[in-house]
Amino acid sequence: QDLGSRAVQPFGAMAIQTETLLGPPSPSRDASASSKIARLLAAPRLPASSQACVDSAEGWRCEQGAVGAHVAGHICAAGPRPTAPAGQGTWMRSTVEFGGYPEFQDRRTKYIADEPEEPEEVARAEEARAQLEKDIAQLKMLHHVVVHLQRGECKPEAPPKEFQSGPSSGSTPPPSPPWAPPVEHLSAQELREAVETVGWNSFKVPFTFDVPADLVPAYASREALVSCAGVAGADFSAATVLNDPLAAQFGPSLLGEDRRFSDASSSNQNCFTQLAAGALEPGTPPWRCWKAIPEWMRCAMVVISTGPGGNGVAFHKHGAAWLALQQGRKRWWLYPPCGPLSRRAYETVALRPAWQLSAEVNALPLEVRPLELHQEAGQGVFVPALWWHATLDCGPTLGIGSQYNMADLDLRECYREHPDSGFVLYHMACELHKTEEERAMKLFEEAIDREPFNFYFCTNQLLFYLNMVFHPRLTMSVVERTLSKARSSLDSRRRMLVLRFAVPTICNFAEWHAPHDRLLKYSARAVALAWDALMELASPMLPGGAEFRLSRELPCLAELRYTAVCSQCGERSIGKAGEPGSIRAHRFLCERCTEVRARATCGCCGQSGGDGQIGHPGTEFASEWYCARCWGSWKSACRAGPKSVQAAPALPPTVPSAFVQPSGAAAQAVAALAHQPTSAPPPPPQSTPPQSAIALAAAGTAVAEAWTVLSAPAVPVVQAGIAREESSKIASGTEASANGRVRAWPTVWERVD
Repeated sequence: QDLGSRAVQPFGAMAIQTETLLGPPSPSRDASASSKIARLLAAPRLPASSQACVDSAEGWRCEQGAVGAHVAGHICAAGPRPTAPAGQGTWMRSTVEFGGYPEFQDRRTKYIADEPEEPEEVARAEEARAQLEKDIAQLKMLHHVVVHLQRGECKPEAPPKEFQSGPSSGSTPPPSPPWAPPVEHLSAQELREAVETVGWNSFKVPFTFDVPADLVPAYASREALVSCAGVAGADFSAATVLNDPLAAQFGPSLLGEDRRFSDASSSNQNCFTQLAAGALEPGTPPWRCWKAIPEWMRCAMVVISTGPGGNGVAFHKHGAAWLALQQGRKRWWLYPPCGPLSRRAYETVALRPAWQLSAEVNALPLEVRPLELHQEAGQGVFVPALWWHATLDCGPTLGIGSQYNMADLDLRECYREHPDSGFVLYHMACELHKTEEERAMKLFEEAIDREPFNFYFCTNQLLFYLNMVFHPRLTMSVVERTLSKARSSLDSRRRMLVLRFAVPTICNFAEWHAPHDRLLKYSARAVALAWDALMELASPMLPGGAEFRLSRELPCLAELRYTAVCSQCGERSIGKAGEPGSIRAHRFLCERCTEVRARATCGCCGQSGGDGQIGHPGTEFASEWYCARCWGSWKSACRAGPKSVQAAPALPPTVPSAFVQPSGAAAQAVAALAHQPTSAPPPPPQSTPPQSAIALAAAGTAVAEAWTVLSAPAVPVVQAGIAREESSKIASGTEASANGRVRAWPTVWERVD
């Protein structure tokens, strides 16, 4: 019917097919209730005032009818919305073998034949393949490190502590934007009658409802749930990072994080659990919550949402769902399936954490703002399938609900109703990718164009190209675009999250093409790109990096080789962290210094093996190893003063003269001390220390070097050196303490004074 004249109020006459859907009015359901329910079955349409919403700077336009169905006032066909048809989702049960889907692997043979033969590459293929295997192993270890960081200290940013009590806001929601449908409120009786008649999936607009009396919550408060989860055998997994929009894209099923609810709740984190009914363990809180939901309200999964306040879940979308609030107060923001209604609105909310949404949304023009709802304890909120929504807890909250999977919907019907939804385009691409691959490729691109910041779409597009055994050149273009977009659009924490899911696919790409000589170059290129992306994020936090901390425990460091500044010689080179469990475990050592330590050949007398140690870091002797005898002789000579210089061993002729040439503060020390006879007594104390003494006090290395040059030019002195036999004193903090280092040079300090 032509309802164009009533487009501004599209819900004014929606009882057209009420009797077809719900039957004639009954004593328990009057005509007004039937009309109310019928309005819930109508898809929204932009009013005339919003149909030409244009962001001139970006050229983003909401076309007429872009929100919701094509026909204003469309009402679903008689009866419930169709569920998933037979055969939908069969691709999810497909077998992926080494190399991709078995039925498409013969494509690789054609790619190899078409690839130009380069004799030089083929000749060194075995060598390149061996190196590639090592590089892939290193990439997997580095990925393991980054995942460890991303799950731990590099989680998405949490709200400030002063914000955790919940933002101040009035009890009345702000004015609804012009595009939004009226928000109906159903009594418990109206809700049951509607759900039992048409089912949750038939409702196309959000609404609120009174919690039915037969929904008896298993837990009345967050405190009761936390207390129960602490009992042995009652704990369960929970996602704690969904306040971040990028994490919300991947969802709780992928971000369980191996976190237990008792641990997360004890640290006052926002927790979200979503579990399929068949996966529930009897006796656990999710199982108890599922049992508390009456059968007529159940969807496919149980949902538990709880938090201390001031946080929530960022914008995301999924199948139809409802949430009943047992405790607290919650704010909701919702957009129709097409998403934000302007470029500015999309860029404002797409990567905005939940706790920042309130201020950002209020800064948008009213016509492109999301619909806002306020939920109180004892109320429920229903969100239709495909609708964008975000939440924020105002104080401690506990909500129990249920949700459908996207697989429970008829995707083709969704596509007919919402061809402007990036979420629908993505799911249609997944559904068609094995049967209509060219169309699926186009749908993937359209979905990413609609949501350019959705990296869940990007990482799964890469997986689709890989499993379908597309030409590696085409797959590489997706790899490069995904990594480049993440680098330009996201901060380091969010990039870690994207790489957490993208790098395993890149490793498969490299391994699947490695056996083929002509395709090796694509594997090597992909591994190099992934390594650079991971290392850019991880290198500051590894040993040798500016942000490394001794308290950080990282996996795989004993085998991981990377480039950093050597803590021994100061050169930037390839190497690895020190041996686990040793006093060097937190230090980065280059391959040269590691080899010097392992070879253990004295740089003075040439003796190999036995006790000894490498020279002190930061000195000219840092890259040489010295046996305990030579080391001890130099220490004794320095303690005794110039009379014992002759007892110290001489340098071998191979030792460079730079070992005995002072520089910087040491040169000033030499100049200051050279004016005094070696045997002369110390000068009388001065009220103001000379500048040379101040310089020496600021640089311990210069003190040792100055004394070396004056008293024994042929003897290398390693500042505060500690022979291997004294290494046990390091742990006890006795003679090897900082004060001990000063006491090791008594003669020098007396001369300076």
